[in-house]
Amino acid sequence: MPDGLEALSRLSIVVLDVATLDPPATPEQPTKTVKRYTYNKEGRVETEETFTRPDPDAPKPSAAPVRKDFYNPLQTQVQLRGKGR
Repeated sequence: MPDGLEALSRLSIVVLDVATLDPPATPEQPTKTVKRYTYNKEGRVETEETFTRPDPDAPKPSAAPVRKDFYNPLQTQVQLRGKGR
């Protein structure tokens, strides 16, 4: 009905805003390089192997920034109602 056109328009804007949200990429897990040495009977290095593995002691990556330009029509209506009083 024509009287519900404004509400439908606001709902459409919210749906489009949510549908086009581009979530940030998952941060990479921190890694560390570890070397393993194999020694012979004389105590000299025989082989050296290098590995890359997850680093559990590394600081956790910071949280992704929150989307700031998200349109919330309900919040807008609450703000408008407060100004008119």
